[in-house]
Amino acid sequence: MAKKRKSKNKSFLQKLIYIFLAIILVYSVLHYLGLTQEFDTKIQNALNKASSYTEQNAQPQQQPKTDASETSVTKEASSKQTAQDSEQNKHESAKTDAPLLEGNDSYRASSVEIPLCPATMTKGSDVPGHEVHTYAGFELCYREDYEDSEWVAYTITREKLVSVIKRTDDFRADTSITTGSATPADYKASGYDRGHLAPAADMQWSSETMHESFLMSNMTPQAPQLNRGMWKELEENVRKWAQNFGEVTVVTGPVLEKPSAEYSSIGSNKVAVPEFFYKALLSKSNNGDTIMAAFIMPNKKCEGEIWDYAVSVDEIEERTGIDFFSALDDSIENETEKNINLSEWKNCLN
Repeated sequence: MAKKRKSKNKSFLQKLIYIFLAIILVYSVLHYLGLTQEFDTKIQNALNKASSYTEQNAQPQQQPKTDASETSVTKEASSKQTAQDSEQNKHESAKTDAPLLEGNDSYRASSVEIPLCPATMTKGSDVPGHEVHTYAGFELCYREDYEDSEWVAYTITREKLVSVIKRTDDFRADTSITTGSATPADYKASGYDRGHLAPAADMQWSSETMHESFLMSNMTPQAPQLNRGMWKELEENVRKWAQNFGEVTVVTGPVLEKPSAEYSSIGSNKVAVPEFFYKALLSKSNNGDTIMAAFIMPNKKCEGEIWDYAVSVDEIEERTGIDFFSALDDSIENETEKNINLSEWKNCLN
């Protein structure tokens, strides 16, 4: 009888082990496919809260002191906390003396990638209707009134031109937008494509960046003739330029130069349909010179060549009210932004 009981216990333990191994195997496959990000984030947040609670309650409460030693300890603790917060900023600038821009996320004004708009120029308070968010592969500023991002910024490098994941097509609302983003349903039967601002093809270098590129905050209503035509050609050229120059900083978005009520809209969220789109590019030529290229295209079928839609960066700034590449030396920025010099960009496509 004892032998039978022991055999049953052994069989039960074996079943538990097999179930545990099966769970680990399934989770590993889902994690590889990038389908566990939300669960991982929740687990990490819970662990962080638990760790924070433990640390706070591990210290015995003491009566406040006013002597010099206590002041020194307080300053040291404050300094350590500031350093920890700084480490958490994924886009920390190399210029440590640059002012932090506070809001939904922290930025440094010296980041050449981040354009200056009302949200990134305001320190210490949020700007109503503007939300700046950081993702693994890009940053953006979401405009609630338009249900569009007025800019999406990222830097594509030669090293990021690898493809480790196929296009996922997992279009979904962006839950990080506090006012709620547009949804895939807004585009249904609208006649407009869910046009990427940061292209999925530029985000194939990791599972996380690919999945985040399908957030609806990164989408904008684009006419199919533009999205699948000349705009796509321009995006393909950006990758060619990154291969040639080593890296290209991209800022792109709709030209929102009118109140949202003056645009046609789609869906129950009234997503504004832009009339024009822009793309501003910054790089260095093979001889080390700072070079820029900028384009504005109408939201319709574009005839001719992409060069026919080239403009100066200054023109985009005038129409959008956004200051691009402001971290550059003023003399370089002012001279390069006012000119349209496409020779370096054209040469590497020949």
